[in-house]
Amino acid sequence: MVLSPISNTAVTVGADGYVRVWDYGNKVQFYSQNFATRSEATAIEWIPYSKKNGGRMLAVGFSDGLLRFVILNQSSIELVKVFKIHRRKITHIKSSPDGVTLAVIDESGDIFLCSLNSSKIQDIAPYCLYETGFKVNDVCWDRDSTKILLGCKDGNLAEIKVLRPQQCDNS
Repeated sequence: MVLSPISNTAVTVGADGYVRVWDYGNKVQFYSQNFATRSEATAIEWIPYSKKNGGRMLAVGFSDGLLRFVILNQSSIELVKVFKIHRRKITHIKSSPDGVTLAVIDESGDIFLCSLNSSKIQDIAPYCLYETGFKVNDVCWDRDSTKILLGCKDGNLAEIKVLRPQQCDNS
C-alpha cells in the first residue's frame, strides 16, 4: 500500500493482479484496474511529485517481473509505460529522495535501476542491473540518493553505491 502525498488517497495491489484506488478518509474504493495478467501485483511505489505528473504517478511491480508505470486520473488508471525488468517476482520498489532514480528489486535480490525524468513522464529508462544475491527484507535510500541500504533476511545490512546512467556501462 502507498499513500498519496497530496490527497486522502491510498493505492493497494493484490494477488489477484488488481491495483485499487481508495479514498481512505471516506473508506470507499474509487476504482480499480486489472492489467489482463495472470500475475500477482506484488509491489508499489508512488513516484515523487513533479509539475508534469501532478503527484499521480505510480510504479507497480508484478510476480512475472513486469514493471508498470501508471497515472491516476479522475476515474481510471492510465498505463504510461511497461518494462519486463526482472525474470522473477518484483518484491520492492523505492524512489530515491531526489526523485531521479527508481530501484526495483526482485526476490533473488537483483536490483534494477530506472532513471526518472520529472519534466517528461514518458522518459523512463532502465539502465543498470546489480546482481546482489541478497534475500532482501527491506530497502531504503540514503539522504543524498547515492546509496541503497538493504535489510537482508539473514539480519545483515548491505550498502550498494548507485551509479548514474552516464556512469553505467551497458555494452
